[in-house]
Amino acid sequence: MNDRQHFFLIHGWNMPTTSWNSVNEELENRKVNCEVTVAELPGYGNSNATDDTPDAALGGSDGTDLIESQIESLLAQAPPCSHWCGWSLGATLAMIAAANRRANIKRLMLISPTPCFTIRHDWAHGMDQRVFEKLFRITQKDQQRGWRRFLELQTPADWDAEQRQTMVERWMTDDANFAPAIAALQQGMDVLCQTDLRPLVPAINIPSQVLASPSDRIVPVEASRWIANTIPNAVYEEHAGGHALPIAAANVIVDMLTSWTQEPQTSIPELSRNSSTQEST
Repeated sequence: MNDRQHFFLIHGWNMPTTSWNSVNEELENRKVNCEVTVAELPGYGNSNATDDTPDAALGGSDGTDLIESQIESLLAQAPPCSHWCGWSLGATLAMIAAANRRANIKRLMLISPTPCFTIRHDWAHGMDQRVFEKLFRITQKDQQRGWRRFLELQTPADWDAEQRQTMVERWMTDDANFAPAIAALQQGMDVLCQTDLRPLVPAINIPSQVLASPSDRIVPVEASRWIANTIPNAVYEEHAGGHALPIAAANVIVDMLTSWTQEPQTSIPELSRNSSTQEST
């Protein structure tokens, strides 16, 4: 690429900024002419929010206020005219910013995106909210146990127990001190459970890419296919890496980031009617 590109990477719920390390390493190995900014949502990592931080600093109890606080945090960190790449919750926030034209987003890459994270009466392609709430209750009582369970859910559906355990142990060793504020996790969960982006997604009119996995046990692939079918001329790809695609498919992500083709994708599979994520925690 002749011009220096600016990539703005947004992590997912209950995941550290180091989730993007594999993508950063791949960019460095390929000597891509770019600058990378890794976003940090309030209450994560080095941010100032803690469990003692007033709700107003993280966002109020109203869903609109919660989303606004998250978007404002991203806008304060994002370089101008950058390529936004959001994963899961990060993809949700990136879509809202793009649809509302809140930022000078040059292009948009969405990893494991969904318009509705949880099942609704007219939306089957989501997680059972009771499962998500149970996971959060486990995390409240024992943060490391809750994170382990969440990491297990991010592995591909076709992996056996030994493969899952090996991968989870590696993740937990690499980020042994990761402990976001419980208040931040609560509010991130509220954003995911309260948000329905189906009316908003058609308003996204910038070049966009979508990457999803048929073996994702958190966001059914049909949800991401819906996103790709709804954003005009979105480029769509799938990878068998489960939900943790920034870790499992860093090479594919960098391929997409550095190509930014605007050719329409014509082979996005049609939605099936039954694909809810209802695994027991």
